[in-house]
Order: sequence, then structure tokens, then C-alpha cells
Amino acid sequence: KKILERAREEIANPNRATFVYFAAWGSGLSMLSAIGDRSTTMDFTEFLRMLGDIELLYTHISVTEAARIFRRVCAVGSAEDGQFTFEHYREAMRLIAAVLKLPPPNESHSEAGAARGSDAVP
Repeated sequence: KKILERAREEIANPNRATFVYFAAWGSGLSMLSAIGDRSTTMDFTEFLRMLGDIELLYTHISVTEAARIFRRVCAVGSAEDGQFTFEHYREAMRLIAAVLKLPPPNESHSEAGAARGSDAVP
């Protein structure tokens, strides 16, 4: 199956609005997700949901591969409880690009999502 343009765009230019949207996912379901830093950092469940939403999970990235990337990024960022920031998210997109043999994220446009608003969010 071909990688969707939306997924390619998120990998090439990690969008802060997409990150924030999925980092806050679940805050209406669990008070824990809305407390402190947890509302602005992404956990593994939120990461999987984002990968599923852009149709990478199962078709291009396995849960096992996603877990490997998530653990690697969290260790690099020393996230004690399995959370990462937008900078860690950008690193995860770089690792996904390598797995999928796509060009790495464009460093000069990595903040573009903040200017675009939520156009990449469903």
C-alpha cells in the first residue's frame, strides 16, 4: 500500500498542531491525561493513535517498530515515564523516515505546523 501524502507531509514537516492534538487526546476520558506536563507531552498510546490516523500503523509501521522508536526517543530525551515533547516527536519522525526510506524531516520547516494551525489535524 502506498504511503499517503498526509503521512509523507507529517514525516517531512512534523506539525506542532498535530503533535498537540494527539498529545491532548484522551484528556476528556482521563483526568490523568490533562494534568500538568501530560497534557502537552505525547505518550505511547497517543503516538500509536497518531500513526494510525495518518495510516502508517499496521500498513507501514508495526506496533513493535513503533514501540522501538518510542523507547529510543524517550531514552534520548530521558523521559522517565514514557512521554515525549515536540522535539522528541520530531526525532521520532526522523526515525520513521529512516525505517520507511523517506527523506528525513526538513529541519528548516519543522515549526511550520505552528503557523499552519490545525490544517493537518483531522
